[in-house]
Amino acid sequence: MKPHHIATLAVLGSLGIAGTARAGSAVVSNGRFTNIYIFPDPSKETWEEHFKKIDPARAAEFTRDNIDRYTQELMRPTWPSYFDSLMQYSGIHPPLFFGSAVASQKCVDDALHNLFQGVLQWDTIRSLSNCHIDGMGPSPQVNLIFSPDIKIAAISWPTAHGADMCAGSGKHTVAYHAWGLNTPNFTVLPTSKECTADLTSFEQTMTHEVVETISDPAGMGMGDFGKHELADNCEDTPEAHTTWNGLPVATYWSNFDNGCVPKSEAPAGSKLVTWVLGEDNPLKRLTGDVHSLTLHVPAVRTVTDARATRVTVVIQTGGDDLRGGSGKGDNADVTLTFAGGSKVTTNVNHGRSWGGDETHTAQLDLPATAPRVSDITGVTITTHFGGGLFGDNWNINKVALAVSFPEGSETKAPKPIITHDWLDVSGAPLVRFTGDVHDRTEAVKDDDAGKEISALEVIISTGADDLRAGSSPGDNCNVSVELASGKTISIDDANHGASWAGWSIHAVQIPLPKGGMKGGDVKAVKLHTGFGGGIGGDNWNVNRIQLRATLK
Repeated sequence: MKPHHIATLAVLGSLGIAGTARAGSAVVSNGRFTNIYIFPDPSKETWEEHFKKIDPARAAEFTRDNIDRYTQELMRPTWPSYFDSLMQYSGIHPPLFFGSAVASQKCVDDALHNLFQGVLQWDTIRSLSNCHIDGMGPSPQVNLIFSPDIKIAAISWPTAHGADMCAGSGKHTVAYHAWGLNTPNFTVLPTSKECTADLTSFEQTMTHEVVETISDPAGMGMGDFGKHELADNCEDTPEAHTTWNGLPVATYWSNFDNGCVPKSEAPAGSKLVTWVLGEDNPLKRLTGDVHSLTLHVPAVRTVTDARATRVTVVIQTGGDDLRGGSGKGDNADVTLTFAGGSKVTTNVNHGRSWGGDETHTAQLDLPATAPRVSDITGVTITTHFGGGLFGDNWNINKVALAVSFPEGSETKAPKPIITHDWLDVSGAPLVRFTGDVHDRTEAVKDDDAGKEISALEVIISTGADDLRAGSSPGDNCNVSVELASGKTISIDDANHGASWAGWSIHAVQIPLPKGGMKGGDVKAVKLHTGFGGGIGGDNWNVNRIQLRATLK
């Protein structure tokens, strides 16, 4: 499975631009993705209904809910992240997911009208990626997900047309990413069985293309015009695929590690838990006078009396790097502490610089008899920087321990924090508030009926047009939660008069009534604006609304 990525060369070639791509330029620092589902008759049936007619055996796997849930988990704004190693390449931050939408009937009809010998060509797909009504712009990056019956050509430049890329036997293109003038960066993801046998292979392919979309969106980033891109460099290796937090993913090349990342989560025959020991900005600044940071394991964590098979420290550097070097005082040591002893791993950065905002991992040395996981108490990070004009300083923002132990070991785990999305609706955009459109109400599913909750929040994702906000009541967003009892919980000026920038996500905490709240108590969520019309009036695109409940 070797996706080809040459669309950018085609576009740039038409502009007379030639030459070798330079690593480190033209990357996407802050990716913002939407899943767009494309199938023949979206005005007459849902994606699920259409898929079931075309491929009933796999329809239960390839639902929008399953694909969107995977994308959300992959791009969840938590640390550590699958994308952390990309920070080394010109500061690529983990991307965010803004929900999904179905391509409009007109967009689909126009695309299918331009088939060549029954196959959808890449230049038509490029136009399809940017098909929208004025003011309703798609996200800066889109995953175009095609139903199994739409045949897709690989990029065929400089020739005009190509055959179905999923047809035939042997090695062939199964997906690609591309770019064009005045279009978002886009991935092309078929779901035909010939290109993607099952949901796991689809998910691995998606991660491959997402990584390369943000690291080499236009053929001038981390690659040479579609060759030697980060995920391609790992595809034909034994480490091509792994798991991250239980998700099947493709690996990608790390110059810093001189290998494919993320590494296997645990040794063969082991499972893994990750404990975040501390987070702040910075958590600690180490200088010529301050040389150590001691952190303890969280009181509430998953433990086992089995002995550790591997312990890895994960450290995110803040705004001031760890310079590294050949001198004894240039680097960092980490002491793993446990009941009855400790073990020092010297020079965990191996003399190399850890750049600002980068996340790096280091496997820690264990004693001959490894400690029980339940006996591990924490770590101390130590430096030996000299002071003065040439002394180093290092900001540490986050620290975690990833601890492995044999599969089948008996574990003691805290009760998990269970959150359920009682509402999750999205579009591209879902609604555009204007001087004429002031309200949007969404019905809430009757989930977790009778179960008590401890917290409730409305999560609002802004799209291509921001919420300008201001000092007048009509400038801001009011959020209402309508209850089955007929009462309403209202949060006026939920944004507190502050602007919500385009492609940003915001959580609004909903106060619970005195008697508490249970599943089934909420009937709807409503957003209200009071924008004036005309030249000075505001417009605001909302791409996604979620209502998230934390169960007791």
